[in-house]
Amino acid sequence: MRVHLHYSIDDFHGLIKTERNPYVRTRLHAVAMAHEQKSARQIASLLGYSPRVIFKWVKNYNLFGREGLLDKPGRGKQPIFTDEETKKRFCQRIESGPTDGRSVFHGRDIQAILKDEFGKLRSLSDVYYLLHSLGYEWLSPRPRHHRANREEQEEFKKKFPKK
Repeated sequence: MRVHLHYSIDDFHGLIKTERNPYVRTRLHAVAMAHEQKSARQIASLLGYSPRVIFKWVKNYNLFGREGLLDKPGRGKQPIFTDEETKKRFCQRIESGPTDGRSVFHGRDIQAILKDEFGKLRSLSDVYYLLHSLGYEWLSPRPRHHRANREEQEEFKKKFPKK
């Protein structure tokens, strides 16, 4: 592999030492090893990547310098709500509560609201992640037995010694 260093070799090694991004630092190490005439297969086995990735890094470095080794923006999953108005409307809908006579929302209920009212089809885990990111917590009331006597419970609390 041919490497076109955009710096002197000393400046290049200084660049590796001062690089804060660990991914870019690893890529710079790969380019330095390629400059030292190591094969892509050798570099790949040393760094734990495939030879194809090493070729790609060296090619990008040759074309664009250090900027060719940076991650491209726009990777990863896009947010569910891109504008604040829709996010606000969703929060208001959640805070207004269920409309089907139930007392609480379940994950599937929120999933249905997202699909029917906002046109967003998401998995159940995405729904829970969204709720958590918006500041909602998983709250469920402590269960009460249907035959429990409230007055007897309060009387018991008064009589029971506290530690």
